[in-house]
Amino acid sequence: MDIIQNTKTRIIESAKKLFSDNNYLSVSMSDIAKRLKLTKASLYYHFTGKTELYKEILDGVFKEFKKTLSPVFKEKDPRKKFYLFFKRYFEFAKKEKILIKTIYSKTDNDQGKINTHIIDLKQKMNLEVEKLLKDIIKEKKSDYSLLSSLFIGMMDGILNDHSIFNRDINSKKLSKKILNFIFPRIDSF
Repeated sequence: MDIIQNTKTRIIESAKKLFSDNNYLSVSMSDIAKRLKLTKASLYYHFTGKTELYKEILDGVFKEFKKTLSPVFKEKDPRKKFYLFFKRYFEFAKKEKILIKTIYSKTDNDQGKINTHIIDLKQKMNLEVEKLLKDIIKEKKSDYSLLSSLFIGMMDGILNDHSIFNRDINSKKLSKKILNFIFPRIDSF
């Protein structure tokens, strides 16, 4: 990896951590430069500004989200597929707090591009979950868009509660509980 790409990767990882620990509005390019011991000019060499950097971070996190869900599509048993979906979603959210946090947060009015980008990623996330639900349920009558919103809303609400009450997420145990609640006749997972 060349020095320019290495520096860009370091900037992204450091900014991602800062945004994840705080939020978009409370992190400045100066904060990122200071953390990396770089000049602001170095940051602006790689990114036109905080908006571009944040969008690149969110796009990278979304790519990871798609990779996280891809093994779920390979599972044949619908019950196991649901379980794997919940489990992998929680594991991803635990690792990548920034995406879930960002979806719930709003930026100020001057940052319309970020809000638009967040909405776009939320829609892409819903489409990924819709594809998965279509693959599992296989009923033409189902409103997959609504189901996707319900599942994501439920899981994000659980994640939000765990965050507020500072509780750790045991993705396996939590996934089993949800599955047994939604499908009470399923005995084992």
